[in-house]
Amino acid sequence: FAFSHPFMKHPLFPKITIVLLALLVAVHSVAQAQKADEHLRKGEELAGRGQWKEAEEHLRVYLAADPKSARAVVLHARALIILNQPFDAALELEALLKTSPDDVPALKLYAALLDAVIQDDAKAEAVLKRASTLAPGDLEVWQALGHHFIAVRKIEEAIRSFTEAVKLAPSNASLLAGLASAYSLAGERVKADATFA
Repeated sequence: FAFSHPFMKHPLFPKITIVLLALLVAVHSVAQAQKADEHLRKGEELAGRGQWKEAEEHLRVYLAADPKSARAVVLHARALIILNQPFDAALELEALLKTSPDDVPALKLYAALLDAVIQDDAKAEAVLKRASTLAPGDLEVWQALGHHFIAVRKIEEAIRSFTEAVKLAPSNASLLAGLASAYSLAGERVKADATFA
C-alpha cells in the first residue's frame, strides 16, 4: 500500500518534510531535557530533606541524560556515600575529574573518600593541595588539609593549613580548635592557649 498525494510531487516536499522532522526532534529533545531537569531538581530537594535513597534514584535518572553534570555527579556521589556505597561514589568522582579536573566540590568529596575510605594519604593530599590552589578562599579545603596533615603527622603543614582557614573565618570555633590542636601537637602550648585568647 502506497500513499500518494499531489502535494508529495511538489518540488519543496522533501525540504518541508526534513524541516518538519527536525522540528519534531527539537520539540522532543526539549521535552526530554525538561523532564531530566525535573529529576535533578527533585533529587536536590530530596537530598536537602535527607531522603537520600529517593534523591539517589532521581539523580541517577538525571545522570543518564546528562552524565557530565558536575553538580549532579557530586550530589549523586554524596548520596552513594550516605547509602554506604563509597567505592561507587569514588568511581563516579574519578570519571568526573578526568573530564573536569578543576571541579572543587568534586575534588573535596573525592579527597574525603581517599582519606577516610580508600586510605590513600598521598593521593588525598595531592587532591586537597590542588583544591587549595584552585580555591584559596575555600575554608573547607584548608580545614580538610589541616585535619589530613594532623592525621599523617605533618604538624607544621597542619598549622599552616589551619592558619589559612582561620584567616578566612577568624571566629570559627572549629577552625580555632584545629589550629590549637596542631600547635599543641607541635609542642607549642603557649600558641595553642593563645589561639582562643
